[in-house]
Amino acid sequence: AFFYTDRPLRSDPSVNRQGREFPFGSDSLFLVDTSSLNPWAAFPTGSLSRYNLLHAVLVRNAVSLLSDAGYLPADGSPNDAIGVISPYAVQARLIQTLIEDRLGPAAAGIAATVHRFQGNEKDAIFLDLTDSTGAPVGMFLRATSREEEGARLLNVALSRARRHVVLVANVPYLRSNTDASAIIRPILDHFERHARTLSVKKFLPVGERELIEGLAAATGSGFALSSEGAGLFNEGSFYPAFRNDLETARKSIVLFSPFATEAGTSRWIELLRAAVLRGVHVRLLTQPPVDGDADLALASRQLVQSLRSIGVVVDLRLQMHEKIAVIDGNVLWHGSLNVLSHRNTHESVLRIESREVCDLVGRLVGKDGRRRDAPELHVAENPKCTVCGGPTVWVRSRDGIVFRCEDRVCAGVVGGRRPDDRSRRNRRTGRPAERTDRARIACPRQGCDGQLTERKGKFGRFLGCSRYPRCRHTQNVE
Repeated sequence: AFFYTDRPLRSDPSVNRQGREFPFGSDSLFLVDTSSLNPWAAFPTGSLSRYNLLHAVLVRNAVSLLSDAGYLPADGSPNDAIGVISPYAVQARLIQTLIEDRLGPAAAGIAATVHRFQGNEKDAIFLDLTDSTGAPVGMFLRATSREEEGARLLNVALSRARRHVVLVANVPYLRSNTDASAIIRPILDHFERHARTLSVKKFLPVGERELIEGLAAATGSGFALSSEGAGLFNEGSFYPAFRNDLETARKSIVLFSPFATEAGTSRWIELLRAAVLRGVHVRLLTQPPVDGDADLALASRQLVQSLRSIGVVVDLRLQMHEKIAVIDGNVLWHGSLNVLSHRNTHESVLRIESREVCDLVGRLVGKDGRRRDAPELHVAENPKCTVCGGPTVWVRSRDGIVFRCEDRVCAGVVGGRRPDDRSRRNRRTGRPAERTDRARIACPRQGCDGQLTERKGKFGRFLGCSRYPRCRHTQNVE
């Protein structure tokens, strides 16, 4: 009805006379609203794709329930029962990895993007809309016309199901961040009116366990997660469980915490010091000091220096938002809680044991992106400044990822050429495009994190800040 207004598609009557009984109920539509868990979406490094780990684990657990109930073929025959669709290749790959961890060969081909499902049908389709806090809504859900590619892909995704559609979405977020005329809005309305609501606690029970061992007997879900060591924690149950992981770490501790405060870091500082002393590699990724407030900037610099003095590798990244911890390359914590600055707010954090998932997420957030030969996550990525030899800050720029010196007085910048620079050509002459070092100069304006790039105005060429119009600093090319 939303895509073929003149002649809506209808299932052949034979569809409902065949097929297995769906364990979640006989309804055609099901809705899982994840907003109560505050899920986060994130960009992989160097990509505009998105992933949402909480959604991925929720879908994995749902598929596990269906498998335990006998809904998947058990004799090795082709799977025509369940399909999982995500708008994003990264998310589909993450879900597929998780399902394979749980189901082994029976998981073959369950999760994919819409394009891979063209011409394919399953009895039940899980449609994971993925988009949530942390990244802007993608093309798939921004479409306002049935002729747009996003709308066509949404049509394909919904029509792959013979009998049941399970929609997984952060519904309030999508309502607040899509245009009123977006096609997804009336579809969400339709699901809220007509679909059976499935509680997120059915698939991600929030545990009040105080020790990691309690994960072996998760309660309230109807099935055990001990083989994956997964569980959802709130701000109260997180601290003792995370402390136990830090105390038992033997190889590496990697923390992604966009903001670090003295009070927040003090909870963990002695555990991190003890880990370093027993030979554990400890690495922190956080944002550089904010120049706008002199006192906060000074406190932030002092905190970074204190952590470095006890042997913690601190790599600074500009405009990061990931909240992740990886212990020994096998335990992943991922959610909305900022480990080194959390205050008394309601948060949710997911813990999952899976070396494959840790490896995949590590490659998604690392400098080398999806390269399988990328260094391990605990290895420092920020190089030394080639001018003064000091530490550098990771910066995303129009030239790709560059590393500028932490000392703003020093204009040293490392990197900045995109991998495909050699093949870039001037459209008019066909010659290789020229690049200048001026494109990598940090903006000298106090408090600005932009870079000066060469531009052309009505009076000729000039250098302007990449943060324009927020920063209007300019200077002559000479």
